[in-house]
Amino acid sequence: MCQGDRKDWRTSCEAKEDLKENRGVIAIYRDFAFLYDRLMWDVDYIGWADYVEGMFERSKVNPRLIADLGCGTGSFCLEMAKRGYEMIGIDQSVEMLNCAKQKTLDAGADILYLNQDMTSFELYGTVDAITCLMDSVNYVTYKNDLKRLFRLVNNYLNPDGLFLFDINSPYKFEQI
Repeated sequence: MCQGDRKDWRTSCEAKEDLKENRGVIAIYRDFAFLYDRLMWDVDYIGWADYVEGMFERSKVNPRLIADLGCGTGSFCLEMAKRGYEMIGIDQSVEMLNCAKQKTLDAGADILYLNQDMTSFELYGTVDAITCLMDSVNYVTYKNDLKRLFRLVNNYLNPDGLFLFDINSPYKFEQI
């Protein structure tokens, strides 16, 4: 899995086509993907899934198909899939998705992963809910990109669906 040592990660998470790509900039993202789960060791994905399910209940939304924007290495997608939801994980990092796919295979789950930017993603149809957690919206730094993200969410979300996201605010940066 991607949390192991560098040797373990290279054999289980690195896709063959990645070997052909430029080693410069790509290596930065490859290393980050390898370290991501270690850096996020304290994230309570079970707690996040409980919270999201609570939001579904409070909103009287009963989703079957959920898209997770900025899914990273797929930990949240995997937890939701274990609970019976059909998941689509979307991330712009191939390396993160390689790790996500490996974790999904290791768990015997079935999750569709798409290599797309959250500000320009395309789906084949609508979904019941869209999540964008772990401060992923904070990576959208331009106002026009944020508008495009919200338009896409509106386009691909069923009319009675729910979009859940979190962001860091000035309060967090100043007070916490």
